[in-house]
Amino acid sequence: MMVYTLGKYRFRSEREYQAARRDARKIAGLSRTGRSTADIARNYKRQVKEKQITFETKVGEEFLTGLDKTLFLEPSGSTSIRSRAYAHPELPTEKEELQPQPAYEEEGEVYHGNRRLNAFKAGTIIAFTLTFAVVAYALVMQVLGDLRSNRNLHELSDLADANRPVQEAAPVMAAPTAAVNTPDTEVVIPEVPVQRAIMPQYEALYAHNTDLVGWLRIPDTVIDYPVMFVEDDNDYYLKHNFDGEEDQNGLLVLDKRCEPDAGGTNILIHGHNMQSGVMFGTLYLYRDYSYYETHSRIYFDSLYEERVYEIIAVFVSSVYNSNANEFAYYDYINIESEEDFNTYVSTAKDLSLYDTGKTAEYGDELITLSTCEYSRANGRLVILGRRVR
Repeated sequence: MMVYTLGKYRFRSEREYQAARRDARKIAGLSRTGRSTADIARNYKRQVKEKQITFETKVGEEFLTGLDKTLFLEPSGSTSIRSRAYAHPELPTEKEELQPQPAYEEEGEVYHGNRRLNAFKAGTIIAFTLTFAVVAYALVMQVLGDLRSNRNLHELSDLADANRPVQEAAPVMAAPTAAVNTPDTEVVIPEVPVQRAIMPQYEALYAHNTDLVGWLRIPDTVIDYPVMFVEDDNDYYLKHNFDGEEDQNGLLVLDKRCEPDAGGTNILIHGHNMQSGVMFGTLYLYRDYSYYETHSRIYFDSLYEERVYEIIAVFVSSVYNSNANEFAYYDYINIESEEDFNTYVSTAKDLSLYDTGKTAEYGDELITLSTCEYSRANGRLVILGRRVR
């Protein structure tokens, strides 16, 4: 609450304060007359009594009380009065500028405005300094974390590239069991089991962490990362790096409902939309058709084979939404029927931000990339691709 001060007096409103200033000026004017006899002082009392001089506040009332104490109690015939009755020493002197000084009243005690203002300024500076220090620390830790994460990812990428064969032979398919009939007897050729071998570029990485299921990259972008899989857990590698250390960037994650070897009709891969651009932080660029035109293919390797997908749709949806009209794209993983396959592809095409001119047919293999999108609650930006035939 604002309090105005004048000498020892305090007022709760500006109107009272201004009235007190007027009383103070009247008292100062009487003092400046130079009159010094008791008779003249008694004349002031008479003027006050006849309302020739009036006061509006306790400043004037206490001045009159002072006259009673210092004048009329003087011995009869006295020719002088004590100047303190006129000077009213507890008021500002006539040369002082009479200005309001804000103060604040708390729990019955009045704190002067300047002191409180200085304390407020000091508190504000301290709070700002602490806030700045906390924010700066968080930013520094984030930058250091990003640097450590990027260094770790570059090491993984370099290791994969170093072991990548210059030219790989086409995969050898197992010959089916065959029966050879002759006029006399039937000869059965036994089926030879084929052991799937991990491609050389991923052998060392898989030996280091068996949660690795593949590698995803989009040429001419920062997306060039390992893809991890943990049974019944989509969250672990969204918060940890390849070595199992906590990392806000995380890694790309194959949905826990997919096949562990990244097989099946449709594989769903999750990744953070990081502001720094790492992981799926640049997928938002696919909102622009011109960006799609120059980045229309996704390269995903399982541990056993290289795959190439062409993008057929880019759309926005959401998750954890009770709205029945929202497209639950994330439930189309193990697509078992042609009807469900066509529903998924046609709905994605209808929702697509633009027409890619490409589609998929039942029997094609699909890949779905999903990351956060902030135009709606729990929004997701989704990229759908079809494996190149």
